[in-house]
Amino acid sequence: MLLIDPINSVTSLQFYRKAARHGLVRSLLYLFYLSVIVALVSGYVVWRRTLPLLRDEFSWLGKALPTLTLDKGRLSGDIKAPIVLVEPHHFFSVVVDPSRVKPVTAEDLESKHAQVYVSQDSLTILKQPGVVQSFDLGQMRRDAPLRIDARFWNTAGKAAARMTLLLILLVFPVVFFLWKLLTTAFYSVMALALNSMLEARLSYRELFNVALYAQTFFIALRLLFLFFPRPMPQPLFIALVSTSAYIGLAIRTISTPVTPA
Repeated sequence: MLLIDPINSVTSLQFYRKAARHGLVRSLLYLFYLSVIVALVSGYVVWRRTLPLLRDEFSWLGKALPTLTLDKGRLSGDIKAPIVLVEPHHFFSVVVDPSRVKPVTAEDLESKHAQVYVSQDSLTILKQPGVVQSFDLGQMRRDAPLRIDARFWNTAGKAAARMTLLLILLVFPVVFFLWKLLTTAFYSVMALALNSMLEARLSYRELFNVALYAQTFFIALRLLFLFFPRPMPQPLFIALVSTSAYIGLAIRTISTPVTPA
């Protein structure tokens, strides 16, 4: 039964006898089902942990910045000198200087230990030491002036939170599905090697299914670590070892004749 296949993939090596004979559509359906589960769990974690932090960031901007106005591609505000804003968690710093009209250089940002510089007509980001990328505020022309105040940042924070959650729930399953197809292809090659070493004589289709289902343990472990305060140590190593172990044990189980009761 598809609904409990993730549990069986982790807890029962005998399950791989049946899983190895699944058709391609059935196996891909399982992978998509697994992708949806991962997206839902990840979305819950983001909703509980990341989105409040994201809203706090926008709320901080609303309190730290004076009221600004964007009109005809030009930013203005009652700021006498450049303001350097340091994000509360020290992730980044922003320089706001509506009076500046000349291009911002990497030296301007590096001298102020900032990553973002907002001038009168552009937003400049320090991509790496010595390299900046600028965005013309003139591309944001509106029929009416845009007032950038605490209310604006509060609305922007809510919109960013909704967009983030929507991307995770709708886009992440597709990305995860395609990524796991790629890793399945990699592990299927490893399964071919193990199949030869164990003299199991399984077909590639069977080995492909085994490689696909064998990744379930690591996926479940990775989801579990989302609820821990620290990230998983050495995830690539753990993925390689755990998945290889499941593939090897599954191949041995499938190739061993069933003893009649």
